[in-house]
Amino acid sequence: MTRKADTTNESFDGWQLFQAEAQYAESILRDALGDVEASIAAARCALEIKPDYAPAVLTMGSIEYQRGRETEGRRLFRSLLSLPDQSEDLWEVIDQGRELPHSEQEGCGRNGAL
Repeated sequence: MTRKADTTNESFDGWQLFQAEAQYAESILRDALGDVEASIAAARCALEIKPDYAPAVLTMGSIEYQRGRETEGRRLFRSLLSLPDQSEDLWEVIDQGRELPHSEQEGCGRNGAL
């Protein structure tokens, strides 16, 4: 019985990761299209879905820092250091951070994700 519970948890974790990655990809796409507010909203959604998803943590940390919310930006950046070493994207994200938009968008607007 324990294995079935583990499989269920693994499935849920996999689904969460998939949804977070999808929102993060949406954020990148919206940024490339010049829709800064939608880009930020999608990045925020990725972080809501999976708070330990390193690309979303870095993205939102950058956004908050650029908005002048240095304390929140620093908190997010520092949280990257506490993520488990098994976070596949962590070191790549830290090494290849990108400049992010400055605009602000409230709310998730996930359109039924999850």
